[in-house]
Amino acid sequence: MNEYPPDWPEIAYRIKEKNGWKCERCKHPNDFESGHVLTVHHLDGNKANCADWNLAALCQRCHLKIQGRVKMEQGFFEAVMPVSEWFRPHLTGYLNSLKERPAPKSRCTCPKPSEIPATASDDPQQPVDTPQAAPE
Repeated sequence: MNEYPPDWPEIAYRIKEKNGWKCERCKHPNDFESGHVLTVHHLDGNKANCADWNLAALCQRCHLKIQGRVKMEQGFFEAVMPVSEWFRPHLTGYLNSLKERPAPKSRCTCPKPSEIPATASDDPQQPVDTPQAAPE
C-alpha cells in the first residue's frame, strides 16, 4: 500500500536536479566521501505521495534528523516556533493541498432537515408520528 511508484528513480532524480544536487536543509552538495549522500524524503511518510511539496532533497545526515520528527499534520505555529526557510515551501504546498481536498464526509448519520418528512400538523389531535396526507 505505501510503496514507491514505479517511476520513483525518475522522480527522485528530478527533485535532486531541481535542488542543484544540494541538501535543502544544510546546503551541502551531494558528496559520498563526507557522508552527505543526497536522498529524497517523503515529508508525510507516504511513499506513494510524490507531490513536489512532499519531497525534500536531503543529505543522509539531515534526512535522519528530520525523519520521524516532522509530522505534516501536526500544525505549525510560527508565533510559537519559527518555520525554517528550507521547510517553508513544503509547508505552504501541504497547506494548499488541504484546501484542494474535498471536505471530509460527516460521520453523522442523522438525516438533514430537508430529508425529514413532515409529520407534525397544526391539528393538536393528530399524532405527531403520523404522516400527513399531501394536499390535493
